[in-house]
Amino acid sequence: MVECYSRPVRERFIASRWSLAYLFRLAFYISVSIAPIYIAYSSGGFWRRSDTFLEQPLALFTKNLIAVGTAADGTRVLQYSTMERFNYLVGYDNVRQPAVKSWSTDTNLDSKPDTWDVNLVFPLQSSDAPIVSFSLFLFFQCSLNQQVNVDFNGIVQLDSASSGVSGNKWTVAGDLQFFQRNPLSRTSSHGTRRNYRWPVVNDSTLITIDDTDLGAIVLNNQARNESLTSNTRGVWSKSAASNFNVSVHLTVPTWSVSYIPGPSEAIKFAWIQWLACFWILWWGLSYVRDFVYDQNIVDTTRVTDGTPLTKLHHF
Repeated sequence: MVECYSRPVRERFIASRWSLAYLFRLAFYISVSIAPIYIAYSSGGFWRRSDTFLEQPLALFTKNLIAVGTAADGTRVLQYSTMERFNYLVGYDNVRQPAVKSWSTDTNLDSKPDTWDVNLVFPLQSSDAPIVSFSLFLFFQCSLNQQVNVDFNGIVQLDSASSGVSGNKWTVAGDLQFFQRNPLSRTSSHGTRRNYRWPVVNDSTLITIDDTDLGAIVLNNQARNESLTSNTRGVWSKSAASNFNVSVHLTVPTWSVSYIPGPSEAIKFAWIQWLACFWILWWGLSYVRDFVYDQNIVDTTRVTDGTPLTKLHHF
């Protein structure tokens, strides 16, 4: 004999509405629906309020800078800014206009600079005191356009440790890093975020001599939600040249940016969390449900397709 066709026999368990068997059925479906939400929420991360993404920014050096060199007694030996108003307010006695060279390198040809090099050569006078510490502020314009659209200006502050040993060459290298206080909101439907599109300081904001205070400039830069920082290391050295030389090499790495997911992204992640817990509970509670009905723990009538309705024994 050869089996030509087969089909499963369906067995039904019938009970009156609001009976114990019917209430058990309701409890089963409520459990497998609500319990996954509780498990996913209590374990954390059910409704994602923030997330991170990796992106290399488009970082452009704006050619603006502020440089200050100090002697051992704290007096400024040289100072210079590409903002003429800054030089006017601090006075021209210690202003030394350097020869500035800057260039970028795009190693992977993605139209985004991977490194920035800035070289400065300051002329010194014979009466200038030896320089023992140096501060350099470089202005950058940066933009991100993957998960969030943001365009901002920031300052990279480069400081040499005041060791008391003078030199006429300072070489510094490090990474251009992103600093944020709060996650960025998704702006795909609201355009590009430009809250900090304007520089921290420019000619229009320099009114009095107090506006040239480097401490105030640092505080204003750090008060922004989006700003820049660095992890640079510098080395002092001496050379036979009579000038003061500064060589800066900054690498633009991939940034880790925190942002607030949009509603569709948050719902999608919550749905994945619920579905993962749901299948585990469904698999486990289904065995309990089958045992309860199959062993007649609750009052039901068992009916097999193709057979007459028969009341079976129950507890």
